[in-house]
Amino acid sequence: MKPVTKAQAKHYLRRVDMDQLLDAAVIIRPRGQAQVLINSLESLYLLFEPNKKSLPGVEFEELELWLRDAIGDTELAYALVYNKDKSSYINHCIKVYQTLNTRMRHYADVLGVEFSQKELLATTKPTTTLYQQL
Repeated sequence: MKPVTKAQAKHYLRRVDMDQLLDAAVIIRPRGQAQVLINSLESLYLLFEPNKKSLPGVEFEELELWLRDAIGDTELAYALVYNKDKSSYINHCIKVYQTLNTRMRHYADVLGVEFSQKELLATTKPTTTLYQQL
């Protein structure tokens, strides 16, 4: 992905207006799902963060449009195009999380935000997740 400017990073990291929210869900085994409204890349990142009890529920085509039109990061939207013939839903969820992680770190670098080594290790440490159980 192309580098971004400080102004672009700030713009991409903002909260979107109410009429631009992304409708998503948290799928919780075995209980069902809970609707969530995504208002920023940070909340999207948290939705896709792997954990032991849930999976993100999102239409990937809608996600791509939201990233392009509401957030404005066309590079990120293009990087997350979903091809169901080449990738499973779970694998694409992992790709979304990893790509968001990389892009958010890029934004942090551009904005001069630093993380301690402990924080970096905590965010990159592999954990057993529901993704791995399916």
